[in-house]
Amino acid sequence: DNKVFDYIGSASHSKNVIGECCVLSVLMDSKNNLYVGTDNDGIYVLDKQCRMVEHYQRESLSSLVPNATLCIFEDSRHRIWVGGYMSGLVCLDPATRRFSRISLMGPSNGDPIPSVYDIVEDNEGGYIYASASGVGVYKIDVNTLATSLFDVKDPSLLHDFSQNQINNTWINCLTVSKDRKLYIGTYSGFTCMDIPTENFVDTYGRNCFLEGVIVNSIFEDTDKHIWLGTNSGLYDFSPSDRSFTHYDVADGLPSVFVSAISGANDGNL
Repeated sequence: DNKVFDYIGSASHSKNVIGECCVLSVLMDSKNNLYVGTDNDGIYVLDKQCRMVEHYQRESLSSLVPNATLCIFEDSRHRIWVGGYMSGLVCLDPATRRFSRISLMGPSNGDPIPSVYDIVEDNEGGYIYASASGVGVYKIDVNTLATSLFDVKDPSLLHDFSQNQINNTWINCLTVSKDRKLYIGTYSGFTCMDIPTENFVDTYGRNCFLEGVIVNSIFEDTDKHIWLGTNSGLYDFSPSDRSFTHYDVADGLPSVFVSAISGANDGNL
């Protein structure tokens, strides 16, 4: 058998275990369970043999299971965090199989945040960061689950990159670097927050790079370079000298649209 990929889904007779709906997110947890978040069919959990061990479904409007699961994340305590479209942020305790809703209140009207697109953790500080596109980035205390919001404090100063605020609230992705910087990819470039000081300017002297470029994904490599997948190619950002190297189809990319980046053990992307 020379197969490179092993298919799981409705087209397989033996591994038709995740229904027919679109897959929006996946997570391999610390116990090698595979979480599969779908569009309109809840969350499936498979074991190492690809057998379904759990199917969390949205059985009613009051259910905490997202109808469309945009992202899944396991924290250092092995809790599973789930961001949903139009259903906010929930946290699953695998031991009890119970979900808890994390209350993310809006900056002005107090309405719950409808959609969460990415989730990361700062292990040293004990916080979860979740992006709510159109609103900002939420910080959640892993002990108390108390939340606070980083948003645009003064919209009139959005193009003043010396301001200590997030540069854009329409957010696609988050990454926490090894030196505890929170990189935030937005619909207009990216910003970097120093986590210990919660300052958006001190690290690089400005709160925005690549203004006007849609940043879809961010990845830190073993050399501490920050790679950015965008709608106009791939960027390699060197924090040490703040320089960029840009790659596009002329360099071998199949498309200028880069939606995801991951690293291999040999150092390749």
